[in-house]
Amino acid sequence: MMNKFVVRDLDGYQIAIDTHNNNCFEINEIVFDLLDRKSRCADYVAYISLKYEISEGEVKKLEVDIMEALDGS
Repeated sequence: MMNKFVVRDLDGYQIAIDTHNNNCFEINEIVFDLLDRKSRCADYVAYISLKYEISEGEVKKLEVDIMEALDGS
């Protein structure tokens, strides 16, 4: 059985979701930072906001979009 990939463009960050294995493969490093947030920094929103020079609101929205994509919503 072949894996089904769903590609989404989330505010300029293109990610491909492998819905069969529930894995996220992406083009920009920010998604990996978001998915690995627990081990990287206690205040991960501020950390990612500063690192990528985007607003904290954008970080939160991107995280929600990624989680929804992984959940198949």
